[in-house]
Amino acid sequence: MILKEHTDVLVVGAGPVGLFTALLLSRRGLAVQIIDEEWRPGAHSYALALHPHSLKLLEAAGLTSALLEIGRPISAVNFYTGAERVARLDYRQLSTGYPFILTVPQNTLEELLERQLKAAGRHVHWEHRLAQLRLQEDSVFATVDQLGKETTGYAVHLTEWVTEATRWIDASFVVGADGHRSAVRRALGMDLAAAGNPRFYALFEFQCPTEVSEAAMVLDEGRRSVLWPLPGGRVRWSFEIQDADIPAESRLKSRLPLHVGSQIYPYLAREDLHQLLAERAPWFEAEVGQITWSLGVRFDQRLARGFGAGRVWLAGDAAHLADPLGVQSLNQGLAEGADLARRIGGVLQDHVPLETLGEYQEHRMRLWRQLFGQEDMPATDGGTSPWVASHAVELPSAIAASGEELTALLEQLHLHLPAVMPAGSVSGAV
Repeated sequence: MILKEHTDVLVVGAGPVGLFTALLLSRRGLAVQIIDEEWRPGAHSYALALHPHSLKLLEAAGLTSALLEIGRPISAVNFYTGAERVARLDYRQLSTGYPFILTVPQNTLEELLERQLKAAGRHVHWEHRLAQLRLQEDSVFATVDQLGKETTGYAVHLTEWVTEATRWIDASFVVGADGHRSAVRRALGMDLAAAGNPRFYALFEFQCPTEVSEAAMVLDEGRRSVLWPLPGGRVRWSFEIQDADIPAESRLKSRLPLHVGSQIYPYLAREDLHQLLAERAPWFEAEVGQITWSLGVRFDQRLARGFGAGRVWLAGDAAHLADPLGVQSLNQGLAEGADLARRIGGVLQDHVPLETLGEYQEHRMRLWRQLFGQEDMPATDGGTSPWVASHAVELPSAIAASGEELTALLEQLHLHLPAVMPAGSVSGAV
């Protein structure tokens, strides 16, 4: 069976970036379809912190109040080397309505976004896989397979995905927010080029009866670690592991609640957590309660050759992969979705020239090169401490902030980041 239809925008990928982009486009009055080849949202995820700028963007989508009721606000981040605290960031000094980081599990954010989409009359088409894109002069022709499960075998039953129907969608624009294996990016012929060496982390999430109110990062001997206080009396520690042998497939998110323990990754046992804490964070004296989640994961650092062309554009992990410390990939992805929604709306509703979308690519490429330390390096001044100066290149991506707030926080450390946006431009406006 073949179904033919038209939409203003086809969004491929129903993670937080895709859902947010679809919601903003819908709120502009545009016809939107959103598809995902999975059968439900992710259950566990690595991204868990929203930047102040992201909270401002989510406020425009009517989500911030609900997030504040669920999440955990963090107003300070401490930096350590061994047992010594070497720097501190105070988010309360920021000139914003949200002077803090908010820790919220990514799956919770996804659930809220999908709920808002349903309220706006839009539904995610789960189990729909993009099969082909064909660029036309005034639109993009997408072939989408509707998937279903088929059980085969006699003595042993096997279940496999099969195509139950095919949908032909003629879209004015396509936004690829379909993750690091993006079918949209592949259709554009763009690969994810290495922007740094892969990093391997051992992640532990556990109950913590002791109150932990501030985040912490350890940058020591080329190894990174980060502590995040979470809602519900939990904390998450992520420790960079040198020379770990974790396959790239470990980055895939589980679609069901899952505890991965010592059976698969033996070094993620409870005693290894205590050993890592003793080695990396001797100052951490809080009690370790029940370990609720542990995982070994590889984080690649990659950047696409471009963010799109014409009527097909990328956002989120489809265009970049980053180290998890500053939660940049998620938060920059939300800003990218907001930017695209504004620019696409301008083309379709306000007769803005299509060519202006090239500014989106130019800005995003420069911003990510800056975060990856490839250009626009932070400058020091007379007040910069030796420790901060020695980590100047890596600090912009490690700090959980973006836009003007990132610039202001770096200035607390006497680092000065060149502005990415041209004068008079508005980044991520909705």
